[in-house]
Amino acid sequence: MDSNGNLVPMENKAKIEFTVVPLNEHSELGNDEMNNNDSPPVIFVETEPVSNPIMESDGNECKIKKLQKCHKSVADLYGQHGKPEDFVNMDPIGITSSSVKMSPFRVFLFTSIRLIFRALSSFVGLFICSSRNALPPIKDPLLLKPATTLVPMIKSGSLKSETLIKAYISRIREVQPHLNAVVQERFDKALVEARQIDEAIALEIKNGVSADEPNSIRRKPLLGLPLTTKNSLGVQGMIMDTGSVPRAGTLAEKDAEAIGRARQAGAIIICITNTPELVLWYDSHNFVYGRTNNPYDLARIPGGSSGGEGALISSCGSLMGVGSDVGGSIRIPSFYCGVFGHATSPGGVPVTGMYPPPCRAWANHLSFGPICRYASDLRLLLKALSQTEGSDPLKLDETASLDNLTIYYFDDIGNPLANPAVPEIKEAIQKTLEHFRSNFNARIEKISHGKMSYSLFMWAAQLSSGDAYPMAVEAALRRGRINPYWELVKFCFHLSQHTLPVILMSLFESIGPKKGSPMHDKVLEKGKEMKNHFTKLLGPRGLIICPTLPIPAVKHRTTLLNGFDPSYTMFSNVISFPSTHCPTGLTKEGLPVGFQIIVPPFNDNLAITMACEVEKLFGGWISPSAVNC
Repeated sequence: MDSNGNLVPMENKAKIEFTVVPLNEHSELGNDEMNNNDSPPVIFVETEPVSNPIMESDGNECKIKKLQKCHKSVADLYGQHGKPEDFVNMDPIGITSSSVKMSPFRVFLFTSIRLIFRALSSFVGLFICSSRNALPPIKDPLLLKPATTLVPMIKSGSLKSETLIKAYISRIREVQPHLNAVVQERFDKALVEARQIDEAIALEIKNGVSADEPNSIRRKPLLGLPLTTKNSLGVQGMIMDTGSVPRAGTLAEKDAEAIGRARQAGAIIICITNTPELVLWYDSHNFVYGRTNNPYDLARIPGGSSGGEGALISSCGSLMGVGSDVGGSIRIPSFYCGVFGHATSPGGVPVTGMYPPPCRAWANHLSFGPICRYASDLRLLLKALSQTEGSDPLKLDETASLDNLTIYYFDDIGNPLANPAVPEIKEAIQKTLEHFRSNFNARIEKISHGKMSYSLFMWAAQLSSGDAYPMAVEAALRRGRINPYWELVKFCFHLSQHTLPVILMSLFESIGPKKGSPMHDKVLEKGKEMKNHFTKLLGPRGLIICPTLPIPAVKHRTTLLNGFDPSYTMFSNVISFPSTHCPTGLTKEGLPVGFQIIVPPFNDNLAITMACEVEKLFGGWISPSAVNC
């Protein structure tokens, strides 16, 4: 609006009538939202009724109150105030509004959409019969021991690494027909490596070599332990095609740096596990290796993108694994499969040697981290992945006190398109809060969602910014681009090489705000504001407890109908904070639930220490199969 009260040209393609109400008469804004007094007059015009759109003015913040729908044509607006290209991008979700609240109309609309999708999801699920308690029973007690117990046994010679590796190979052969979690095994090579370790240990013990000597093999922290990783992290000579048909059969030329560190620490890779196509969805299904099943119910998803890891570790087919997480890919499978998973502080573990190769735009959001059945094993594996001689970036050797913490929590991220958290998750959060209040003098404070409601949109903007490749280019292996419209037609006739999530993400990206557009840049700015807010809020002794996901594992073929649920995990990626998922038990349907602990960057040790306490409180991992040993 100029000095005469006329509208400034914008790109919005609608006109509404309004009155300006002074802020001191009516405001729903937070103090931190009204601090731009030097900007020129700008009005964000909405096409639906809203309770709090904002107009910034030089000196007088104001609020628009919509009175009625406009009956004049859009052409009239263009004729009076400029050409269509002069108007800003539409903002149907309201993320660029300075208000921290979503309008009642949008809440109603998006909640209605979510309820319809949830009903459709339940309807589709009726045709996919559950298959619970389908896994063979566990018969070998070695499979139930944590890595922290097994390592001393191997180093002392009381347990042969070969014996342990054979136990896990046998278990993989039992569960693989049910889970379809493994895409390639290296059993023979693993047994050779195990025998070499056993021989070296026996020789040291025979010759009286102390385990504390600098060159002793027994100084290796993961000595003789089986390890698995997903089909996107390089293991020299092994598959690394990420379930992409155009990449099928591609082998890794060398180890990813993190995998190399684990092997140098004595770990033995026994197999590679399944992922979604290009590791870009929260289920593990592709057209190369098929669909991975959840060990608690074979009719349900294990999560993604580290879904093969989650399923195999939970079913005792693997002791522990290495995953990657840029939007929840470690924590989502950990949640659905009832195990512990830690998304590390970005920069804490090197992320070289993965496919797709990381872009600079991902640097503040991507991390590698451990997935384990036992909380104590998180620290053991993460130390091997993150530490080098004389360097401990994640402070894992320090003591993390649980006394006098400030614990912020929420059980609803505020996105009406995401499902609400089930009662079991809310109850687990409350039980945990009371435990830390009573036993560790924690200060508890509930936080409202505010900008968190838009975490998914901020995440999408961040991962498509800078040097990031569009999804259509990633799907074409960065050698061109796919046509998502044509691929969608081909998919309907079972002719496409690409899975539906990849096609739809490419399509939505093609019609959404473009990189560098005003809308895209404003969403990025909102993400930065949210990161700054939580950095100041948490300080050195604060943390957040919240749902990892709101509902247990959904049935196969229903993920698109529940596609906003990963907003909960994306929240921590948006603000670049590390996060640990903790299992807290099963629902009455026998499906795992839990929550995540989010801490400030490079305070990973606190999150893992908290996870160990939560494991004591709830009992940790619960076997998806009978235990006969």
